[in-house]
Amino acid sequence: MTDHSYSNAPQDAAAAIARLIEDIDSASWFAAVGEPATDDEQKEARSYVDGLGFSTARIQWQSDWAAAREAIQRADWAQDWWQKEHQLQMDLYRQAADHLGETVLLHLLSEVTDAATRLLHGPAAVAAARGGVADQGLIRAAAGSASQSCYQMALCRLQKPLAMGSSPPPTDQPFLCKFRLFEAGRWPLSMAVNTLFVF
Repeated sequence: MTDHSYSNAPQDAAAAIARLIEDIDSASWFAAVGEPATDDEQKEARSYVDGLGFSTARIQWQSDWAAAREAIQRADWAQDWWQKEHQLQMDLYRQAADHLGETVLLHLLSEVTDAATRLLHGPAAVAAARGGVADQGLIRAAAGSASQSCYQMALCRLQKPLAMGSSPPPTDQPFLCKFRLFEAGRWPLSMAVNTLFVF
C-alpha cells in the first residue's frame, strides 16, 4: 500500500484559508433575510438539522428582524442543539490540530476570525437598516453568528486531505450546510421546541 504523505499540508491549509476568506468577502451576507425560502435553502436547513441528529425538527423561517430577535432571545432555546454543535466543533478542532499542529491551526483560524470581524458587521448593519432596525446589539449578534459559522467552516476546510481512492467528504456536513445558508444571505438563528429558526 502506498504511503501518502502530507508534506505540503501547511501550504495547502494556507491556500484553503485564503479561498475561504475570498468566499467570505464575496458572499451575500444577510441579503435575503425575511424573504421566502427557496427549495435549495429548505434543503440546506433540513440537512443541517438532520446532520446534527434532529431529524424530527421543524424549520421555521422568520419574516422580519423583530421575529429574529425574539427567536434568539427565547429562554427555552435547545441546549442539546448547542451541545451537538460544540462537540462537532471540538472534534474538528482536534482533528485539524492533529493534522497541522496547534500553532499553525491557531494562526489560520485567527486569519479567518480577523477577516470575518472586518467584513461581516457592515452587511449586517446594512441589512438591519434596510429593515428599519438600528438595534446595535442585534446587529452585533448577527455578525457574531456569521463569524462563528466562518470559524466552523474553516475547521471543515482544514481537515487532513483524503488518501487516494477515498470517498469525498460529505456535502451535508452540518457546518457546511450552515455556512451555505449564510452565503445565500440567510441567518440560521437558533433551535427551540424542536424547531430551527432561520431568518
